[in-house]
Amino acid sequence: MAFLGRERELAQLAEAVRRVAEGRLGRVALTGPAGIGSSRLLDELAARVSSVAGVLACRGRAFEPARGMPYQSVSHAVAGAFADLPDEQVARVVGNAGHDLGVLVPDLRDRFDELGVDHAAPRLLAPDQVGRRVVESIFGVMERLADGGVLLLMLEDVLNADPATRSFIEALQGIGRNLPICLVVSYQPDELHRRHPLRTLAERMAADPDYVRIELDPLDARQLERLVLDAADERPAANVITAVVEGARGNPLVALQLAESARRLDGVRLSDPI
Repeated sequence: MAFLGRERELAQLAEAVRRVAEGRLGRVALTGPAGIGSSRLLDELAARVSSVAGVLACRGRAFEPARGMPYQSVSHAVAGAFADLPDEQVARVVGNAGHDLGVLVPDLRDRFDELGVDHAAPRLLAPDQVGRRVVESIFGVMERLADGGVLLLMLEDVLNADPATRSFIEALQGIGRNLPICLVVSYQPDELHRRHPLRTLAERMAADPDYVRIELDPLDARQLERLVLDAADERPAANVITAVVEGARGNPLVALQLAESARRLDGVRLSDPI
């Protein structure tokens, strides 16, 4: 999908990364309705920082069917970072967090065994301290992954985040020391009903002056037309483009879906057999 109409928002995200590189806080709440382009914006951000020395992008998404899995989106982000981590750096990055990482990302255990990385359970497992210890373990791993640079942590669709992930975000928000972590969370505010589990955290993020709030606006007609044309194998008829632009109401995903539906129905008559 073409990247259109979001250069200003991309610059705001890049500025957040720069602030962290300078030892300041970088936290962003990225909001907008479903299909408005938040994932595409983060795709572009990840692609552009991939060539920047000292910046490591980690990305995780919360899925509603797995809402009961603790640290779901955080574990996805960590797993992705370790997939690209050379074997000779694994022990250094893991540190003393082997057990907690092995629980968080079970697939890492076999790799730890192959590399001789300790992931035995701690001798003392006080139930009331486990949650805090796991969070501190994740923070430590992320600091070591940053390796003197910046770790860009993108957590998408936190509307579906499990309680542990929400607690992790709150802990990062309230931590008393600067970490080399630029946090970007995305969600759809129009789906935050009064009793939604994310509502309290969303209100705290909105009230926190350290958070940059980026609300994605609808694309204009010219941008939608270019998006549809870039995605099409053949140029659609002018009346089709007009109908798609009007029907999408600025939503790029809806525009692409309407254009695809129009392509499939091209030449179909109501009298044709189904």
